[in-house]
Amino acid sequence: MILLLSVNAFSNSLTYEETLFILSNTDEILFIDVELQNSKNFLDSSKNVSKIPILYENPYDLQGSNINILQYEREVASNHTDFATRLQILNLAPSTSDHATRVAGIMIGDGNLNSSYVGVAPEAKIYGYQEDLLPFGYSYDLESNYKTGIDNYSINVISNSYGHKQCEVLGEYNSFTQLIDELVYGNYTTRKVPIVWAVGNSQNCNLTTGYFTIAPEAVAKNTISVGNVYDSGVISFTSGLGPTNGGRIKPDLVAPGNGITTTNGTNNYATVSGTSMSAPHVSGTIALMLERWNKSGYDEDPLPSTIKALLLDSTTDLHRSGNGSEIIDGPDYVNGYGLLNAKGAVDRIINGTFLEANISDISDVDVYAINISAQSSLKVTLAWDDVPGANLINDLDLKLLSPSGQTFYPWTLDPNTPAREAWRNESDHLNNVEQVYVNTSEIESGQWLVVVSASDCNALDCPQKYSLVSEEELAPVSPFNNSYGLIGYWKGENTSLDSSANNKSATLGSAVTYTTSGPFGTAFDLPGTSGTSYLDLPINGTIKTLSFWVNFRSGTGNKYLVTNSDVGYLGQGTVVNWPGDRTIDSLLGNGVYAFNDFGTLSLNTWYYVTFVSTGSGQEYYLNGAYKGLTVGAINSLSEASLYLGRHPTPSYEVNCLLDEISVWGVSLNQSSIYQLYAASMENFDTPTSPPSNSGLPANASLLGHWKGENSVLDNSSYHHDGSKGSSVTYNSWGIDGSSFDLPGTSGTSYLDLPINGTIKTLSFWVNFRSGSGNKYLVTNSDVGYLGQGTVLNWPGDRTIDALLGNGTYEYDAFGQLSLNTWHHVTFVSTSSGLQYYLNGTFIGSKSGAENTLPEASLYFGRHPTASYEVNCLLDEISVWNTSLNGDEVFQLFEEGISYE
Repeated sequence: MILLLSVNAFSNSLTYEETLFILSNTDEILFIDVELQNSKNFLDSSKNVSKIPILYENPYDLQGSNINILQYEREVASNHTDFATRLQILNLAPSTSDHATRVAGIMIGDGNLNSSYVGVAPEAKIYGYQEDLLPFGYSYDLESNYKTGIDNYSINVISNSYGHKQCEVLGEYNSFTQLIDELVYGNYTTRKVPIVWAVGNSQNCNLTTGYFTIAPEAVAKNTISVGNVYDSGVISFTSGLGPTNGGRIKPDLVAPGNGITTTNGTNNYATVSGTSMSAPHVSGTIALMLERWNKSGYDEDPLPSTIKALLLDSTTDLHRSGNGSEIIDGPDYVNGYGLLNAKGAVDRIINGTFLEANISDISDVDVYAINISAQSSLKVTLAWDDVPGANLINDLDLKLLSPSGQTFYPWTLDPNTPAREAWRNESDHLNNVEQVYVNTSEIESGQWLVVVSASDCNALDCPQKYSLVSEEELAPVSPFNNSYGLIGYWKGENTSLDSSANNKSATLGSAVTYTTSGPFGTAFDLPGTSGTSYLDLPINGTIKTLSFWVNFRSGTGNKYLVTNSDVGYLGQGTVVNWPGDRTIDSLLGNGVYAFNDFGTLSLNTWYYVTFVSTGSGQEYYLNGAYKGLTVGAINSLSEASLYLGRHPTPSYEVNCLLDEISVWGVSLNQSSIYQLYAASMENFDTPTSPPSNSGLPANASLLGHWKGENSVLDNSSYHHDGSKGSSVTYNSWGIDGSSFDLPGTSGTSYLDLPINGTIKTLSFWVNFRSGSGNKYLVTNSDVGYLGQGTVLNWPGDRTIDALLGNGTYEYDAFGQLSLNTWHHVTFVSTSSGLQYYLNGTFIGSKSGAENTLPEASLYFGRHPTASYEVNCLLDEISVWNTSLNGDEVFQLFEEGISYE
């Protein structure tokens, strides 16, 4: 039974809430929608609130094309003119309903009868499934139906606008809830897809406060649970409120759902309200997001947690507390993380300000950087699809470290006092979504660190995949930042002792040589020869932190790995008698020693070791993980030489390799230590050179490489001579030394590079020094444009113009590029069109663009006939007749930034 309530249909003897309470506890009623007879809120109005219509326009051009939605309800939608042929029912003898038809119209209606009622994704397709219910209202075919939809019909998102109304089950995590989590987790299907669920209209089940009224289906950890607000942002008086009985934040977000005019079962329109109408706003938005995802050329579907994190990071904060009166930042149990913002979610996909990664165990920590120059606030969101179960199984943690070292924790709510505002002074151990927010008064310019770790990661269920999203770029960063107080840094990368730029000259024993094996390349080789196998590092300043990589090659006896010339031990702090007993001996303030076990270490294995002196004693870390503390140890080290490899007087040398030795005048915190460790680990697996011609087949080789490093046009060893305009000179700085300097002088500021062979990939570094007008950065002598592929009208409008096979052009925004900044640009022609990358990151593609470039000269700096020269620097230009993949493109970029 479906009941539509008119606002003027209530008895004078009962309040509205009392009437809803009675009706919602009537067994024959499956759900309640409130029909507002005088509403003026059309679909075009509710979509505007959520910033959806702008996504239909250039440059977005999104309509939900090629996206399939599974609509799952008690009945299915009936045919409507606004659905055209985009509705397919999967049951043999289905029952239709107005409810299902209205939900479908919000998602995919094309407004054929009335353009004011266009749905959110008017080119998406719906597959409708009618569920069968057990006597108590629980579906027995949910698993099989979802599996059929996902595996057989390429479903991309599942939308559910139904649930259980019994007050006694609201907020609980039951077996049906767990089944939903399992479906999102991918236990039964070949692909993982996001599942959207309305939270239900049972706020009246708690007439005192309205809290703890989320339908069990929407309680699921891994779903996207949607509440209902008016277009003004005020919560509906029927929309279910959190928390869940387990204390988690629900709803996840809210969307308009009051007075929505959409399709009905009589091939007309009707106006209805409820969370049933809010959820399809989110499901339709996900269809638009996935269309944009596909256009961006990502090889794999996003994790459901990625879609959730994109949605929740971009929401509009409604600044409402539980009673709807105070103005408060952060999530709450009323609105979740805020109001749906479709544009914000899509922008994050376009800008690539998200990532997917793994936490392998509780010792694993990932560190990213966000560079802030001037900004009003900062927000980062972490989400993961947790192992099914009522409680949090894998507990990940998110925190931010400011440039000054201040730690910012995620929003936290108290389920015992649900009306209380959120706070940010502790880790969250309840939710599989965490969001850290830094407000205007707290923001600092400089490098912020984003730290993802795990408080708990079940050994049977790790590694745990996670999704991380921000409006800002999440990027790797060099850990060796002098703002942390770096005193000296010895890398061991050449045949004379190098010490970074911190002017700490050092000496080494005559037996010390170099090996080609180390975290960053070569390493110091200390063979354990008596009296000569050591490094002597002079320190000017108090030592607070010592960090290094070590690899032991002999385990015979105790050896003094680190000592100090003043006292015979590490600066009144620590001596490592290694690798015999592998203990840490810490000197206490009273002159006695304390001994701590560092753990059994293997030979011929690289370990990352860190000692930190703090106010409470000496901390020690292994492979970035905290191992222990010697309480009372002297908490600063004296200004004297450090000996690595022996005691300063006895000849107890250690047979080992040493690399990346750093000494700091500050006490690094655990996150900074993880950052150092993680940055080093990345270099173990990173190739040290870009893809080369060696080992590639004849039809997949580097055609030419122009480096710009001297006063003649160099072309590496690939026998393609080039020419340059008379005004082109060389700049003293570039990615790998000097670079070509194109001053933009009319008629003379260009490079002409002849190509023998079909071009599949073009890559180069560019630095623009003038932004006046559109300039042709790369063109081709055959057609006046880059080989039937691309011309960059740059840096004026910064667009990419791609020539399609039919001779017409398409235009894409490359994004606003800064002047006087090096950018790495790559174009890759594939069978499907033209892909383009910026700074190693995939930006977009042009389907239909010619997928090979002709054998002719490339012009850099001007059109071959017109004098539209670009004032810029160019470096490391490479041309390939193979289509490099994304990893190889990133490798080229990484190789370049290492030069800087």
